Amino acid sequence: MRTRVWFPAVISILLLGLIVQGSLELSTDAMLFPYVLGAFGLALLAGQIVREARGAQQGASGEEPGRASFNLGAYLPGIAWLLAILPMIYLLGFFVAIPLYMFFCLKFRGEKWPLCLILTSLVGAFFYFAFVVALKVPFYEGLLFS
Repeated sequence: MRTRVWFPAVISILLLGLIVQGSLELSTDAMLFPYVLGAFGLALLAGQIVREARGAQQGASGEEPGRASFNLGAYLPGIAWLLAILPMIYLLGFFVAIPLYMFFCLKFRGEKWPLCLILTSLVGAFFYFAFVVALKVPFYEGLLFS
């Protein structure tokens, strides 16, 4: 199998471990949001693993059998974006960090201001109404706002 399978496999194991740990320590109401996002994330990771495994079986790669190359540079931007949201959530809380994170992602990828503002507003409104109003999920408010 290719080396590209191990990274989504490790991330899925870590995500599953965090969900299990949260389930043991927190109430069902507090875990509703992690359950929804965790199920979605695990489904995407499983799809990535299956796609990579099928590609390895079909021999789509031009590499020699038994020699897999690993390029850490391809994973560093994704890891950096993942690690960037953690201090934002800790300091600002979920209500501010999620739209702000999306805005930064779009701007650093070169999107125009109107699109960034519209998508950020839509994501913030969806997040608020779907999870806070409809599902009544309690979220961490952040160090600065609590």
